[in-house]
Amino acid sequence: MTSRDKRSGSDYEVTELDEQQLVAMYRSSAIARKIIDLPAEDSLREWREWQAKAKVISALESEEARLGLQAKMVTVSKRGRLFGGAALFIGTGEQDLAKPLDPEKIELGGLKYLTVLNRADLIPGEIELDPREPYYSKPKSYRMHTGVAQMEIHPSRLVLGMG
Repeated sequence: MTSRDKRSGSDYEVTELDEQQLVAMYRSSAIARKIIDLPAEDSLREWREWQAKAKVISALESEEARLGLQAKMVTVSKRGRLFGGAALFIGTGEQDLAKPLDPEKIELGGLKYLTVLNRADLIPGEIELDPREPYYSKPKSYRMHTGVAQMEIHPSRLVLGMG
């Protein structure tokens, strides 16, 4: 018999794993890998069907293939599930990434690349507190360290994925 009072409660604590522990778990455990991979792969397996003229569909599908969009979306989903967040960076070749991305100004071939970023790659900035703004309750910007310099990225240039 213990001296602990049976009426006393239990404490619940959250044990957070760092990125190295998560990667080790993913690499060493088939079950952990399946928990991460299967929902991400299943949700994006069939991809989508365009509703347009054959010529337009062909152009859209070839652009998606050039950018590797489907594979990158699967990767964003997997990393989002593993790390609690990930993002797809939309690269247009513009130098000032702190300015909002204007889709109307992107011409044919203007989408240069898509880059998958882990949650740890991005540092959220100040939260938008004005409910009239489109990014209300979300960061106004993100910072990213490139090793040599630090860059600020407007959230319109990111597709955030939580997995």
